[in-house]
Amino acid sequence: MGSIDGDVPLLTLLPQISRLVFSCRDKSDMPCTKSQLYILAALLSRESMTMKEIAHILGSSSEQATRAVAPLADAGLLERFSDPANRQHVHIRLTEAGRIRVEKDLTALSHRIDAHLRASLTEAEQKDLHAALLRAIELLCRVA
Repeated sequence: MGSIDGDVPLLTLLPQISRLVFSCRDKSDMPCTKSQLYILAALLSRESMTMKEIAHILGSSSEQATRAVAPLADAGLLERFSDPANRQHVHIRLTEAGRIRVEKDLTALSHRIDAHLRASLTEAEQKDLHAALLRAIELLCRVA
């Protein structure tokens, strides 16, 4: 499934989205790596995740996921706990303070992205992009 120029659209889109998000980020508000931002954002919509699930989201090893989680736990944003049914499974969840901080920071980031899009695109283009992204999300959720 390639585009006219031979590129794979999803692989072309990924770095563009990443550049947009990280160019709009205020590093003083969100002093975290891309991996850490992905972890925090994923945990907002889940009760908890295993380290294996976090590694899967990051496309990395469990060791790399652990290295990304450790500073977030040290900062009090995340907590680790063992699964009572299987003590070998370590779960990660946002602390209450972490949830409040992440929601605040991601809301601020969202506003900065919206402002950047409003400054860069016409209103019609903004609507087209919004509709295309919603449709892409819908389809990707079915295959991912």
